[in-house]
Amino acid sequence: MTPKQIIEQKKLNKQSGEIAIPKVFTDKFPDLKAAKAQTLFDRYVEAVCGALARQAPFITDNRAQVSLDALSKQCGIFEYKKKRHSVWTEFREICPLFVVIDKGNNLKGRNTTIQINDRTIRKLLDYVSDDVLVQEVFSGAASDGAKPEMIAVDLENLKNYIDNTDYDLAHNAEGKGSEWVAKVQRNAYQARLVQRIAAHLGGQYPQYPKPSVFGRTYYHGLSIQTMSKQVRAAVLGEHYQYDLSAAIYGIKLAIISGIVAKPNERHVENRLDGLFTYTKEYLREKDAIRQRLADQCLTATPIKAAGKLRLVKQAITAIGFGAKTDAALWHDGHPTALADILRNKDDRERFLNDKFVINFIAEQDELTEAIISHLKRVGQFDPIKQAIRDAKAIPRITDAHILAYLFQHYETSLMDDIVAIAQAERPVVARIHDAFVTSDKLSEATQAAIAEKLREAHSLIRIECERVTGWQSADARRKNEEAEQREAEHMAAIADEDRRARAWASGEGSDVFAMFK
Repeated sequence: MTPKQIIEQKKLNKQSGEIAIPKVFTDKFPDLKAAKAQTLFDRYVEAVCGALARQAPFITDNRAQVSLDALSKQCGIFEYKKKRHSVWTEFREICPLFVVIDKGNNLKGRNTTIQINDRTIRKLLDYVSDDVLVQEVFSGAASDGAKPEMIAVDLENLKNYIDNTDYDLAHNAEGKGSEWVAKVQRNAYQARLVQRIAAHLGGQYPQYPKPSVFGRTYYHGLSIQTMSKQVRAAVLGEHYQYDLSAAIYGIKLAIISGIVAKPNERHVENRLDGLFTYTKEYLREKDAIRQRLADQCLTATPIKAAGKLRLVKQAITAIGFGAKTDAALWHDGHPTALADILRNKDDRERFLNDKFVINFIAEQDELTEAIISHLKRVGQFDPIKQAIRDAKAIPRITDAHILAYLFQHYETSLMDDIVAIAQAERPVVARIHDAFVTSDKLSEATQAAIAEKLREAHSLIRIECERVTGWQSADARRKNEEAEQREAEHMAAIADEDRRARAWASGEGSDVFAMFK
């Protein structure tokens, strides 16, 4: 087909409100049966939809990573008049469903970066059937033989959330940055995926477990763990979330306490008096410390105060896993550079040159060295290193990997204990690493029992409870906003009349009729 035909076909695609088999394809293969042509086109669309659906947790600024080679293989080939044709090659130019930003490299194991758009995503979801969507989203996961863990979805609350994202994009996007729009669109995409799948599966959403050698249980693709916090709240409905507070640091102190403890020794923490004081201070005063660092260090980062606090929290967590200026935050062996968290160079330098942060990092190095030295002394270092090497294709295993292994195994064991206490009272509906979720609030007695269990590990390991409310319908929200607007206008009018009345009474008003017309 000619470049002119391709351009004309793309124009037709944009004008259409839905995805349809391109006319230029049927013109090129006139003797191909209509049903066969449709089957080939379906295979192409479903392959792309599946690839994007599996990337749903990782989309940032409307960009995702896909393997073009894998897509080509999945689409397959067909024969026409004794010649073989690639389904992928035939459709990718005349019906592009994304834009290639940076082509990958198979030899280097690097996928292709693509740009997607909200309109095409909605068309894709409208095009594929429920059965196909479920099959594509969990492609590879179900074939591992693992049984899915089913999560109950609050479909009404989820619909309210989706309607609210549509409302925001239609009425509140003006003046917002492109990042805000992309985030809302990504959240809406995740929510729609869960809605379609859960509605098809009787209000349940499957999560296929993927246990890690590091100790945590992850899940394939889009899960309660990987979906955004907003979407998670929409999926679960009103609930209570219980989080370990600054878990990495409390658990580090628990591990070092266990190392220095003598058999059956009580009050072992007393032997750590005067040691690791910055870590203890952070655990006691983390909110104030984060706020000060955000206010004083992130002065050149152009985001709101809440966003700066999140960045500081992420950066301090990264330090706990061994990150410095450009080192890695290790979660299941996957690195995130500190420079990727605090992207502004001046802010990053201010943060790293802060007196508290300098001493805090030095203290983490001391903790890590003490823990690693102990593991080597008792003969546990090499077995842990070998376990990681056997399970992960990591070229060089560092102390950060060993520490992550030790921390996450300890965290999982601790969470197992406190979840068991919670479940004795009421069901735990979801777990997210160092957090768990219940539909109703735990009793004071159960919360006290959990706190006591945590104190057995270390007195500074604590749990925080957050009540997460449901979403009102978009229609109710609109009516409330309109009522608030009318109230605001009414109060402004009263204030204006009051101002004019005071001006008239004081003699400042020269024209009574002008004042009150």
